[in-house]
Formats: sequence, C-alpha cells, structure tokens
Amino acid sequence: MDRPELDDELWSGIVAGDRRALARAISLCESARADHRLRAEALVARASAEPRLATTARIGLTGPAGVGKSTLIDTLGQHLLQAGHRPAVLAVDPSSRRTGGSLLGDQTRMPRLARGDAFVRPSPTRGHLGGAGAYTLEAAILCAAAGFEPVLIETVGVGQNETEIDDLVDLVVLLLQPGAGDEVQGMKRGLLEHVDVLVVAKADGPLLGVAEETRARFAGALRLLRGPTAPSVALVSAQEGTGIAELWQVIEAQLDERRQSGAFAERRARQRRAWFRNGLVAALTRAVDAPGGLRERWAHLEEAAAHGELSVPEAVRAVLEGLSWSPRV
Repeated sequence: MDRPELDDELWSGIVAGDRRALARAISLCESARADHRLRAEALVARASAEPRLATTARIGLTGPAGVGKSTLIDTLGQHLLQAGHRPAVLAVDPSSRRTGGSLLGDQTRMPRLARGDAFVRPSPTRGHLGGAGAYTLEAAILCAAAGFEPVLIETVGVGQNETEIDDLVDLVVLLLQPGAGDEVQGMKRGLLEHVDVLVVAKADGPLLGVAEETRARFAGALRLLRGPTAPSVALVSAQEGTGIAELWQVIEAQLDERRQSGAFAERRARQRRAWFRNGLVAALTRAVDAPGGLRERWAHLEEAAAHGELSVPEAVRAVLEGLSWSPRV
C-alpha cells in the first residue's frame, strides 16, 4: 500500500514546536478536501510513530455548559506552565460546524493561557452529537509530536454521546457546579461510569459551603455506583486558584498508576481500534457521497430492483461489489 507523501517542511516545523506549523497541520486534518486529507494522513502517520506520543497524557474536561471549564483550564494551564509543562488545549467548539471555529474566541475565554507558551486551538464538532470533534484525536497526536504536554481536551456541554470523549483521552475529568443536581439528572449513567475525577468548581465565597455539600453527596453516590473504582471528588476555585495544585496531583497519581498497571497502554489500544472503525466509516461515507460515487450507483440499483429489472439479491450484490471501487477520499 502506497503511503501519502510527507510534507517534510511542515513536519520539521511541527517537531520543532512551531505553533504556526502545528496549526496548519491541524487545519489539514479538519479539511474536507481530498488532497488536504492525504497530506494530513501522512503527518498523522509520522506523528503516531513518535516515542513521545506514548508518554504525553491526554486529559478530557467535560461538564454542563456554564460550569467554568474554560476558566479552570486557563488556571490549570498556568499551573502547568509554572511547573515546567507546555500544555496544549483543544477546545471543542460547536460553532465551528459553520465557521470552522475561532482562535480569537478561545483566546478570549483563556486569556492568560493564550498569551503563554501553550497552544490553544478550537476543534470543530462537525455535527457530532457528543462534545468531541471528529478530528480531535488527530490534532492531539500532532500536539504531542510538537512537544506539547499534557493535551487538555475541553468539550461542549454534556450531550447524549458525551462518552465519546472516552475514546480520545487517558483520563476524564467531570466538572460540576455547587448544588449540582438538575443538570446531572440529564446525564447518561454511562458518563458517570466513565468519569475518572469529579471536580466541584466555583468552591469559593458564599458557594463554598454548598460546594462542600455537593462533594460529599457525589462522593457517596459514586461509591454506591462504582464501589472501589469510585473517582476522586475535588473542590477547586479557579477564581482564587485554590485546589488547582491538588487537582493536578490527583490527575498525575492516576496516570502514574495506570502506566504501571498497563491500563494506560490497554486504553490506548482500545482507542486505536475505535479510531480505525470511525475512520473507516468516514472514508466509506466520503466514497459514497463523492461525485460519481457509490450513492449514485446505489440509487440506480434501487430503482432497478423496484421495477423488476434486477432481483433484490442481485441489486444488493451489485452494491457490495461496488465497494471494491472507490474514488480517492
């Protein structure tokens, strides 16, 4: 199988940590153009072979809209920079379905982090029901190749398929507000089963007492739901900067434990399987919808079967035989 040709100049910029080169590469991943997809495929294939990919953690932060995910990431990112890390933030942007996303918007929501030595980038959902964009994993792999670590993936509010984030990250952090209750009722139980760390945000001022009650309530509920695998429940205030260092210690401890037990590598293997399946479906969809593609043949054969020109089994077989041909996607 012939591999797409690697853009050596762009790749050199990526591994040198050039943020502009990284942004260009991610734009290729997000593009619907066939030639862009081929260039992106070559870059992602090369990035996937980088040794640093195996050690760069991908951390997902999710929660209801308005809970303060961006504010927390901005504060956590500052802590990581001070600790010698170089974080990347992929902020999954629902508006990107129409506009392709706006880096300025994410700079506005994460003002301090965007001015530092971090990388902040919106990632379009492309119509996915869950918060994770279709090309977010490719973007995360490129970020790791560029030397950014950890990669923080912020998703839009809790949706029906929010557990998609489990196929992207090594650890899931769920943010809730003090007094959270009604919004949690709308969550699928599956989300709570996938959470690794639960954070009660905005734990400051008059909300501190309510936040402590919320932490106690959820800690008890999660022990009943998950027993010994119940996640840690932390209190943080991004406004005051309290609980941030402790939160990162909890995250690091969980990541270290998973690396030592082999769970980290097992999860990455499962994610690659999901990536393969999703990528195959996407490629087949592009082949079907391409001009002169399978959809036109499908429609013709459907009509032939409807009018008795072909038997239904013959028409079905003809469609399947058509899968052996596809335009470049």
